[in-house]
Amino acid sequence: MESLQQINDSALAAIAAGLQGLRLTLADYAKATEALYQCAIQGTGTSRAAAQLLLSAYNGNNWQVDITDLCLLPPGLRKEVLIFIECRLTLGVEPHEMLGNGDQKFFALTNQWRRYHIRNRWKQTCWECNGSGSEFVNPDDDRDDRTKTCTYCAGKGLIAEVEEF
Repeated sequence: MESLQQINDSALAAIAAGLQGLRLTLADYAKATEALYQCAIQGTGTSRAAAQLLLSAYNGNNWQVDITDLCLLPPGLRKEVLIFIECRLTLGVEPHEMLGNGDQKFFALTNQWRRYHIRNRWKQTCWECNGSGSEFVNPDDDRDDRTKTCTYCAGKGLIAEVEEF
């Protein structure tokens, strides 16, 4: 029993020593932020997860990451997520400062992903336009790609109807 306690104490000491000082640098943070940003601007489900993480680290009052969405990320990007989170916590630098023209890029992200702003999260995606805000002028004509503003959601892509449980 005494040797087990010594192992536990030494393991705890090693963990504590590992947590002392910074293991990651601003360069690591910049690389992780850039990888997440490049994913976030694509417009896919994976992009949604990356965007939520970036925006939540940018302004947690208005943007909140859904941790389960991070499961959508490919394994290579998951490592960048962990680096990003650790750097954000330990370095104390805003994520937009890690990108060239970061203010403009994050402003564009807030517009692209406004669906996930806390004021909009509870709203349902419009089922008529699937959240795009537009619908086909002639939905029965496959050759006509013209669109118009969705009449159901008025182009917002969201409806304020609350689903009952």
